[in-house]
Amino acid sequence: MENKIAIVTDTNSGFTPEETSTTEVHVIPMPFSIDGEEYLEGVDLTQETFYEKLDSDADIKTSMPSLALIQEKWDMLLTDHDYVLYFPMSSELSGAYQAACMLAEDYNGKVTVIDTRRVSVPQKQFVLDAQRLAKEGRDVQDIIKTMNDTAFDSIIFIALDTLHHLKKGGRITPTVATIGELLRIKPIMRFQGTKLDLFKTARTMKKAKSIMLEAIEDEIKNTLKCDIEDVNFQIAYSSLDDKNALSLKEELQAIYPHNSIHVEPLTLSLSCHIGPRAVGIACTKNVK
Repeated sequence: MENKIAIVTDTNSGFTPEETSTTEVHVIPMPFSIDGEEYLEGVDLTQETFYEKLDSDADIKTSMPSLALIQEKWDMLLTDHDYVLYFPMSSELSGAYQAACMLAEDYNGKVTVIDTRRVSVPQKQFVLDAQRLAKEGRDVQDIIKTMNDTAFDSIIFIALDTLHHLKKGGRITPTVATIGELLRIKPIMRFQGTKLDLFKTARTMKKAKSIMLEAIEDEIKNTLKCDIEDVNFQIAYSSLDDKNALSLKEELQAIYPHNSIHVEPLTLSLSCHIGPRAVGIACTKNVK
């Protein structure tokens, strides 16, 4: 008899309420505090409101999803599913994974928390891959092993337009930020499962895009070690205007004409730390 498996993630993955109804993926909203007022992403916090607050330099903080809300969702799903697989953002970026693991201990093996080692568009792809395997009727333990084995098979580069939000969050010193802003430096960050690291810097966003395009080619060959037909591409951006993202898609598509390339907004939890007008490229190895 085939087991029914529920796939659950959080809004760090970028799933919109509309997408959850069509993909059958269940999503926990991320909480935000903006100037002391509490919001839930995708519930009462829209992209428009968020970027309006971000541009006004509001005090924006993120926290872990409510464990009570997660427990309520798991309990509801287990009334008509045999297992729940939960996919929070990478354990290296938040304590949400560890907290969920502790909560899952009370479920006698019916709930497994997977460390996605990802955030934003790569996390979303990871969840969709798990959902596809579940729909194919794969055994739950097989799905768990497959996802654990492939968690690191994704890289994302993000070019930042400003250093202000890294300084505000204490991720760089005020002195470094001031020098960087005077020189109009555009830092390029790289993330592959562990932490968000500085990869290179550029003097213009145009040059930053060029650096990311070259880096992606090297990552496919030397890190993912796969053929180009086995790669998914995503372009992500932190603004209401997707003009830069669509321009970057055109450049990437010219290099890889036979690959599909999805363009989506960066998740709000990442955008509040890196600031507006950032743009990124993610490449992810297909899960067989």
